[in-house]
Amino acid sequence: MVALPDGTRVHVLESGPADGEPVLLLSGWGGSAYLYRHNIAPLARTGLRVIAPELRGHGLSDKPADAHVYGTPAMITHAMAVMDALGVDRAAPIGLTDITLRFDIDSDADAAKLERMIQTTERYCVILQTLKSPPAVKVEPG
Repeated sequence: MVALPDGTRVHVLESGPADGEPVLLLSGWGGSAYLYRHNIAPLARTGLRVIAPELRGHGLSDKPADAHVYGTPAMITHAMAVMDALGVDRAAPIGLTDITLRFDIDSDADAAKLERMIQTTERYCVILQTLKSPPAVKVEPG
């Protein structure tokens, strides 16, 4: 668990070298870092520092009752606070969430925060395409 300055505790999975290029794996609403269980180790083996936080309200992280902390701008600020707590200045956002897209296109976001994010490039696309897919599970009726 990583403790943020506002008191929120965030469950974070990390793998790979501490000095590797950081990638931030973000799940969608209602998701958790478990979503990336088959991707974390292969990405780390490429030399990347893989960071998979379960943002507030998700997984094992704290779940504040105040609804305003779950809006997109608040969640972007929250993701940045997680990066700060981990000592990460820049990371490539990879994910299945509106937050990942809005790091680059939300006009309300602070420009200085946007500069801290690296747009995923060819290198990350190639790595993601080469990851082994999880094994198929056959479900028998009955």
